[in-house]
Amino acid sequence: MILIHRVDIAYSLVNASGSILYYFIDAEKFITIFCFHKSNSVCVDIVVQDGETLIPIELKYKTKGFSGKFGDVDIVLKNHGAQDQGRYDFLKDIERLEGFCGCKKYTVGTGYAIFLTNDSMYWEPSKRDCVDKLFRIHKGREITGDIHWVGETKPGTTKGRDKPLHLEGQYQITWNPYELAKNKKLQFQYTIIKINKINKKQ
Repeated sequence: MILIHRVDIAYSLVNASGSILYYFIDAEKFITIFCFHKSNSVCVDIVVQDGETLIPIELKYKTKGFSGKFGDVDIVLKNHGAQDQGRYDFLKDIERLEGFCGCKKYTVGTGYAIFLTNDSMYWEPSKRDCVDKLFRIHKGREITGDIHWVGETKPGTTKGRDKPLHLEGQYQITWNPYELAKNKKLQFQYTIIKINKINKKQ
């Protein structure tokens, strides 16, 4: 199944007909925009409720442009580009989930950050020395500690993303095939990062 929009992922994750989520979680599932703070400004894409325990899940879905058929279905995928910003936003999700998992207002269990894409620039390593090299999330990379832009950046790149990130946990990035279509432009991969209250090496 090719997913067109991020909301498609959300419904896929809570759909009983097989999903990424079912590989590692067994709980009552529902989609919500759940706010962890009174300001209602810090929200989560999905919250899974298992008894009194809340499990926060953040989703990222970035696509490389495509217009054509997948089987008998006509599909159009947006070309998001801006992979440097996409990497920052994903790691920002992890940082936020670390905060949610330490929330005292609610009983919060393990959090999950999920990234699904058909853009190989996310999962393949690069030899280029770019301003976003510390934000790289290619297969096999371990990420922890302080993460920031390196060198001179363009204002358009860092607008709203200028704040350095800090991850308490250590996270090993692994990518797995989600949809192996004959057309390489439709070959999707996903990574799932698990965030625990006591952040140790994942």
